[in-house]
Amino acid sequence: MTIIARRMKKVFYGWWVVAVGAIISFYADGVYFYGFTAYFDPIIKEFGWSRAATSVAFSLRRLETGILAPIVGIVIDKFGARKVILIGAIVAGTGFIALSKVNSLWTFYAAFFIISVGFTMGGYIVTYNTVANWFVKKRGRALAIFSLGTGLAGFIIPILVWLIAQYGWRNTFVIVGIGAWIVGVPLSLFMKYRPEPWGYLPDGNSANAPTIPSSQNTTYATSLQVPVPRLEVDLSIAETLKSRALWLMCAAYIMWSLAISTVLVHVIPAMVVAGFSRETAGIMAGVMPLIGFFGALIFGLASDYADKRLVFTACLGLTAIGTAMLGIAQNVWQAVLFLITFGTGFGGMTIVRGNFQGEYFGRRYFGTINGLVVGIGSVGAVTGPVLAGLAFDISHTYKWALLLFGAANLVGVPFILMVKRPGHP
Repeated sequence: MTIIARRMKKVFYGWWVVAVGAIISFYADGVYFYGFTAYFDPIIKEFGWSRAATSVAFSLRRLETGILAPIVGIVIDKFGARKVILIGAIVAGTGFIALSKVNSLWTFYAAFFIISVGFTMGGYIVTYNTVANWFVKKRGRALAIFSLGTGLAGFIIPILVWLIAQYGWRNTFVIVGIGAWIVGVPLSLFMKYRPEPWGYLPDGNSANAPTIPSSQNTTYATSLQVPVPRLEVDLSIAETLKSRALWLMCAAYIMWSLAISTVLVHVIPAMVVAGFSRETAGIMAGVMPLIGFFGALIFGLASDYADKRLVFTACLGLTAIGTAMLGIAQNVWQAVLFLITFGTGFGGMTIVRGNFQGEYFGRRYFGTINGLVVGIGSVGAVTGPVLAGLAFDISHTYKWALLLFGAANLVGVPFILMVKRPGHP
């Protein structure tokens, strides 16, 4: 065994899960989650569809995610992540190639629906859940490092803009689809969902670490009993559903999703309308996720030590300011302020919400609960982009929709501050 191989073996496998998950999320988020804004204008130009009608594709994918995410959460809690990611990568790649052939609004919607199914199974949701399962005390920092993939994903947006300019949007979709196969299929093999069946404990702790039984003495979803480290909350699904904390968190998450989805779909069109060139808007949209990484790092670390409710509300406040700033931005400095505040709040929330969930409800059913929260949050994610597109079609400005959706984030603040930690540790 070489020196490098021995050193790699000494690294806690959870960190390899973090690295592989970050690579998968880098590609999936870049070409799909953030990339939609690069596809928006070229498709409208060719077909002449309204912005509201085109935005429906994004809303359909979020609706699909809302429906499928709870099911995917249950499946990975029971069967693990590898097969789910493998199938998802194949479906997503096929969907992009199908998208290159569309000639009507309905086939456009259908192709985006297929892509959405693929990336719900083979993208951020599953990799996020997997990383969260390998850590407890270090969950915030692990998720923050994992988010580097999402942070760097924004750099794919200028590449997509260039590919579309050089080869057209149809050929770009073919390239992106083949890339989904190349990235997702081999890397899926490294995504082990839980540490215990492989001889590990969360955070790389000793197998002899003190444990307590689960609250109901029930068997874990894997075939092995999973010991729960001391002080780790371990709620059953029934107990979680009865918890006031879950529904308060979901209410705040809906408010956040309303603004986030709208900005991610309309950021380039909104900046072009404000007077920025498409190339400049593409670069700014690409920088936004990188700023989000620093927000994830700062707030992810903070959530390991500080009251997670306060960190959660700080992210809501920054997202509110950033969304409103995009609505009124007319010059470079205002655009920079939008990028800093929105990017930091957006990136921070992607980590803090999962760490918040882990502390209040536990790790055993993390995937199922996360899928439920994402599904409920899709109420905001589905409606926001369409309403913003409709508002533009009527008024020819994004200003009022963005100001309203920014204010919605502030509505979520009291919901989180009312949360109390559920019963038994």
